[in-house]
Amino acid sequence: MDVTAATNTPEMYTITASGTFTFDRNVGVRTSPFMAQSSAATYVAGESVNYDSKVKNDNHLWLSYIGASGNRVYVDYANIANNEYFGTDTNSTDPIQAGSEPTTGEGLGTLYGQEGANHADATPDGTTYTTTGNFTYTTNGAYGRETTLMDSQGIDHIVVNSTVPYTAKIKADNHYWLKYVSANDGKTYYVPYATIVDSTTGVLRYYGEDSNWGDPVYASGGSTSTGGGLPTPSDQENLGELTGAEGAAVANQTADGTVLDSQGHMGIVADVNVYEIPDINSTVIDTLAGGNDIYYEAKVKSGNYYWACYSPNDDGHYVYFPYAQISPFVSYVTDENPGDPVYTTGGGTTGGRDQGGVDTGTPSLSGAQPLASLDGYEFPMKGWVKMLSGAATRTQPTFSSDFETGTTHAKGTKVNYVGKTNGTEHTRMWVKFANGHYMPIGQLSVGLNDLTKNNDSAYSETVANYVQDQNTSQPWENIWPYTKMVNGKTRGNKVYGPNNTSWEEGYNIDNLTPSEDFVPTSDEIDEMERIKSEITANRNDDDVLITYITDTHVDSYQTPGTAMGLRAIMLASYFTSHYGTDLMIHGGDLNDGVKSRELSLIDTERAVDAVKLSRRPYIILQGNHDDNSGYVRDMAGYQMDQIVTAADEWSLRSSQWLQRPSNPNNAVYGTYEIPDSNITVLVLDGFDQPEIATDTTDDGNPHFNTFRHGFTRYSKPQYDWLVNTLPQLAASGRKIMVFNHIMPRGVTGWKTLLDLSNHFENAHDLSGYSALIYDELTKYSNSIIGYVAGHTHEDDHAYSGGIQFVTTTCALPDRGTGDENRAPKGNRDQLAFDVFQISTKNGTVNRHRYGFGDDNMSPNQYLPSLGGSRLAEWSF
Repeated sequence: MDVTAATNTPEMYTITASGTFTFDRNVGVRTSPFMAQSSAATYVAGESVNYDSKVKNDNHLWLSYIGASGNRVYVDYANIANNEYFGTDTNSTDPIQAGSEPTTGEGLGTLYGQEGANHADATPDGTTYTTTGNFTYTTNGAYGRETTLMDSQGIDHIVVNSTVPYTAKIKADNHYWLKYVSANDGKTYYVPYATIVDSTTGVLRYYGEDSNWGDPVYASGGSTSTGGGLPTPSDQENLGELTGAEGAAVANQTADGTVLDSQGHMGIVADVNVYEIPDINSTVIDTLAGGNDIYYEAKVKSGNYYWACYSPNDDGHYVYFPYAQISPFVSYVTDENPGDPVYTTGGGTTGGRDQGGVDTGTPSLSGAQPLASLDGYEFPMKGWVKMLSGAATRTQPTFSSDFETGTTHAKGTKVNYVGKTNGTEHTRMWVKFANGHYMPIGQLSVGLNDLTKNNDSAYSETVANYVQDQNTSQPWENIWPYTKMVNGKTRGNKVYGPNNTSWEEGYNIDNLTPSEDFVPTSDEIDEMERIKSEITANRNDDDVLITYITDTHVDSYQTPGTAMGLRAIMLASYFTSHYGTDLMIHGGDLNDGVKSRELSLIDTERAVDAVKLSRRPYIILQGNHDDNSGYVRDMAGYQMDQIVTAADEWSLRSSQWLQRPSNPNNAVYGTYEIPDSNITVLVLDGFDQPEIATDTTDDGNPHFNTFRHGFTRYSKPQYDWLVNTLPQLAASGRKIMVFNHIMPRGVTGWKTLLDLSNHFENAHDLSGYSALIYDELTKYSNSIIGYVAGHTHEDDHAYSGGIQFVTTTCALPDRGTGDENRAPKGNRDQLAFDVFQISTKNGTVNRHRYGFGDDNMSPNQYLPSLGGSRLAEWSF
């Protein structure tokens, strides 16, 4: 397609076009052409649909037709930004206007340059042209402001050569303005991009270059009142849920000017007049006769009427007609999308913060894909095997006699290797030597059924009495379907079973690709709707919503469950973007870290892509699995080039929203202030150490307790930062929500039956700062909302030192609390994430659980059968 022309085509540009479209992927059916709206149904790959029209809107091209319900529906069939179609079409005509730079015309945004400036006096201040593009400031910088007035305070500095992605243009105060979301603090600002009449030259002056020319003026003078632009939606919570006489009965509780973000077709039953503004006493500019079909884009309550807002010429100039009288209630139309601009509880009229979070825009995704198979893959690792029986070497990992070297390693000899593979036939485990030769160390089917973890100083592993391996795990113990062959590894009296659960036996791995085209199942949507209803029932006008998911342990090869970890993130992101929360937090252990560095980096990229689908500010915490040290310690013989360094991790998972101080270990700690709220999110890193921790070695070499994988540490710089930050936040009156992958040492009162001394932070703290951090936090307990962590894979809670501490079950379904009970019943019962609803005005936190646990756990209930307790609400 012509992407430039498509981008410049007005929103809701519609053409009459019929044909049949066959989809090559799953796509959703919606009641309006907006990607943020939930899908009512899904076309799966291979299915076809007959359509009667096409629409351009919301960076997509849409098919439209009358659905089985008798209402018009929409299906997106192409992504404009990606220049990508979602299948094949019998009619190749797209809803795109030719040309990329408008020069003349009668509508809003059709002029630019001095010609447009000559018409600016006839365009009212406040006129808004809804359009998108990128403006690069080449001649001078500017400041983003909270209003479109030049004497208001400049807040967000736009320096020369910076580019601003905008969502609208406004004419006000002798300037043209861009509306945008700041990358610095996530807030919406307005920044001037041109002076209409420059005080020196007397003519228009632009400040740079625009990717989408067209200024917010009317070619023919346009609006003669305050009308023109599409009105800004009001708070949508509890809005539009009533219709007809029921809504009219409580309409007096809703303020005039309330705007419902609603789109659809109205059939005009009785003649109605058209106005520039929603005021029955203003000038009539047109009349719509009965029988007309009008596509509207918003509904407004004003005076004793409900109004529909539409653009007669699809040119961005919007006008209004009354579609119903409120008292006594009389409707003048039929409406395919019922719901009037009134609140069910009279809400939205005063005060309160905007709900739904700040949309960060279309994410840039890596598109990383896992390898199709690991058969024949050579894992880089070093170690030795001691021969318990003799074995011959070969130039290739195959039993073909053509590749024999004539060398045999006899029983009792110890030989060093640099890699492992399952060879050409994929039936045996082979080690690779530095000279490029290979030697078998056991059959996969036999060897994985007979593994013994030796209780020696090296923590070695014996494979089927064939070899003694210096490393404690074989890579195939974590590769499906070999995973389920592991039949109990012992060390002393402890048995180590396979990583999979019994319900996974009949499943194959399903690796998804993170994409904005992802559509949840109907069961998953139902679960999200349940959470939405819970949030609405507990709604406060200052609510902050945080999506929290942790311990996804994404691994594209290990088990069906570890692959589902990616789906869990995609579901959490879908809820965040489509239902609207303020922040997405991943609590660490994003990936499992038990593969080669190459494979772990791919899984990390895929998981980060899934987080980015949230289209909200996000923070990804440091876990003990994320640096791949589990692979390095247990399989790769301490081969440090297989570590994913903290710097590497940050480059992949970095958050522009986290105010992260520079620190020597590239640790992930810092703060984020939720916009328009009194809440600061404070992030800690319980694995803040160099790649080789110096507190456990005096020879500079790695040892078992060197790695993040099994031990917690904090650095002095992090502790000093916390000591300085907490009193500042407390003094400013901020309320603090703390997130870390693990708990600090010193918390008491857990509700599970676990021995407190065995808690990871108590048994594996090597820095000594963990307990000091707990002490420091308790000094400011009056300012702390709560402390949330993962790591344990269990729901639990403790009130300790005046602070509510909460742990959360893992997101993936085959580990932690209830793993054997997470058999598929529609994915909602397997996966898990939380939404925290926080009101500082009421001093309350409501915790809403998606998926596993919600049917079984009630507030503050202790469930010994599940080994934990999910705290659903608390006060602070």
